[in-house]
Formats: sequence, C-alpha cells, structure tokens
Amino acid sequence: MGFQVVNTFSDGSDALAYLQDNPCDALLTDILMSRMSGLELIRNLHEIHPQTKVVILSGHSEFTFAQQAITYQVTHYLVQPVDEDELMSV
Repeated sequence: MGFQVVNTFSDGSDALAYLQDNPCDALLTDILMSRMSGLELIRNLHEIHPQTKVVILSGHSEFTFAQQAITYQVTHYLVQPVDEDELMSV
C-alpha cells in the first residue's frame, strides 16, 4: 500500500509509550482498546507529535467519536467494513 508498518499494538498505552520515542508519519488506530482508548491515544499523541497524521479505522460510527476525533485533527475516520480502494486512497 505504499507504507511500512513499524509496529502494532493492541492497547493505546503501549502504542503511546512506543510513539513517544519513535515518532512516525502516520498512525492507523481503532477507537476501543483496552487500558487506553484510541481517542486517548490520539489526544496524547497530538500533544507530543502534532505532525503525525492519524487515521481511525473502526466499527463504531457514532457521531460523538468522530466529533472528538476532529478536535485532534484526525485525517480520516473510516468505518468498517472499509473498501480496500478507499483505504489505499487515504
């Protein structure tokens, strides 16, 4: 798809700990994760690395999630199932 996956995490707090010392160009995350949600991850990441592009890929289409994501300048909010062409274009 034109990018390199450098790491994967099932929890937002583990991802944030990694990203604090290893900034990346883009983050693909879900909303609901254990210990730290994707929205909390995005909020914290935005404070330390505001240049990181964030894409949410989630099964949750509630407007409140999308509204919160906008405040952290999320690049895209994709709702699953997502078309592969759409994901590639993002």
